[in-house]
Amino acid sequence: MGKTKDRILETAIFLFNEQGLSKVTLRTIAAEMGISQGNLNYHYKKREDIIETIYFEMVKQINKEIELLIT
Repeated sequence: MGKTKDRILETAIFLFNEQGLSKVTLRTIAAEMGISQGNLNYHYKKREDIIETIYFEMVKQINKEIELLIT
């Protein structure tokens, strides 16, 4: 994953944890990062795309942990 995309996800996770999922918008994430919303939209078109990516990254990490436990 690219550097900017990683930063977007890290920032989104931080904001979701701090403010709650319902209060964080693409604009909130972009402002926290100091980038334009257009730049953020280049990487993720919708907030749901960010949430989906975070979810699948978490599932991937959990699967890795489970794999380590059973081997």
